[in-house]
Amino acid sequence: MKILIDGMGGDNAPEAVVEGAVLAAAETANEICIIGPIDKMRALTEKYTGKRKLMGSISFVDATEVITNSESPALA
Repeated sequence: MKILIDGMGGDNAPEAVVEGAVLAAAETANEICIIGPIDKMRALTEKYTGKRKLMGSISFVDATEVITNSESPALA
């Protein structure tokens, strides 16, 4: 199963989101796919992976546009 995660969504993103994705990949054989600015997502993944062995894999989808809290949801 492939699990897609918005790397820039939620409180304390992207750090908390990527850390959670790495923890999930260590516990499941599923593929975790993080969507967001790929350079930032990869760097954070390497930071949180460290020496942790992952059962699943982590992949990325580059998304350069980010909707911020200051933007109108209807216009975004």
